[in-house]
Amino acid sequence: EKANQLKGLDSAYEIVTGSFSWHEAKEDARERGGHLAVITSEEENEKIKKLILNHSEEYPHLWAGGTDEVKEGQWVWITGEAWKFDSWFRLTNMPDWPEISEPGNDLGNEHYLQVYREPDPPLKGGIYWNDAPSRPSRNHGYILERGKSEIVEKLIESGREACSREDHDQAMALFKKALEMDPNSFDALFELACLASYVGRELLSLETWDRAIEIHPNDILARSNRASVLSILKRLDQAENEWKLVIEMDPEN
Repeated sequence: EKANQLKGLDSAYEIVTGSFSWHEAKEDARERGGHLAVITSEEENEKIKKLILNHSEEYPHLWAGGTDEVKEGQWVWITGEAWKFDSWFRLTNMPDWPEISEPGNDLGNEHYLQVYREPDPPLKGGIYWNDAPSRPSRNHGYILERGKSEIVEKLIESGREACSREDHDQAMALFKKALEMDPNSFDALFELACLASYVGRELLSLETWDRAIEIHPNDILARSNRASVLSILKRLDQAENEWKLVIEMDPEN
């Protein structure tokens, strides 16, 4: 069950709640079209912190995409990105408190990255990293990361499914949402233009075909559909010119 989400410039992060081993979370994230979150900068870490602070669980413990299961102490990201940033829990130079430095592999099988909110003093409420066994005592789910292109593709797919149910308002909202994330998505423009024409919104359809053709000026199907919309709008001279261009591009058809 998705609890919360936050969008970055290139990725969107979601907390998926549930009881997962690290490997189960990794597979579940893949099935959702993403992967366990990879945190390679302070900027990304701050986004994750905001997400966790808005979580319904006060002190959540959540899987992320780091592991040293291949070689102890050699932490890697599941995407292969360079391990150039970390935010491990460290308790040092504090009177009356023992020094703690993660990752510690205290149980001998702590090979998986958890991001969590510290429930105990003296650093209560802070958000840190810890190494944990694959099925720890504290686990509230994982942080799902999906790239912008993956999200746009999923929105388009959901829009097509809404069209098949004849839920045209929902489909249009989904195609527009995809275009908010990627204004140059030809597939989203194509689907929105077709749908707009189908529901009688020819001006929106024409505007959208214009945008699509700016991206792929030699797409014959887009130009043919644009010509048809121009004909419906009684812009016959423009329609005729568009059809001539289509015939020049594909004289055999």
